[in-house]
Amino acid sequence: MRLTPMEEELRFDREPEVPRAGWLETLRRRRPERPVPTTWQGALRQGLQRLVVLLWGATIAALAIDKFVFPASDPGLGFYLVGGTILTGALASANGAGGHRGSTFASGREHERRVSAAFAYVLVGTLVLVVGALVESFAPSWQV
Repeated sequence: MRLTPMEEELRFDREPEVPRAGWLETLRRRRPERPVPTTWQGALRQGLQRLVVLLWGATIAALAIDKFVFPASDPGLGFYLVGGTILTGALASANGAGGHRGSTFASGREHERRVSAAFAYVLVGTLVLVVGALVESFAPSWQV
């Protein structure tokens, strides 16, 4: 009785096929990983930069909605819509909803990253809502 495979059973006639990346994967550009800040000040600086970029983007979107989508309505409506959308997305992402894995996390690190990002989004959403309230409160003095 022979338990080891014969030599011809170990040979393959052709190379094994490696699955190719789909067309969507070939179009997707992979960004290089940014280096992790080594100091507390570097981490704070990086976080504030992201916060400012998010806040500017949300403000521009809110102003565009106010100007082009709802030109005859209250001037703060775009800010309320954008701020509410950001807050909803932040709460959904912190709970794991909307991800490709559902509500489960692959690791504790992923959960920490999502909660950290959700904190920034909640802060930006709240700031956009506050700006909307300020715009609406000062609107009568701006109107001609």
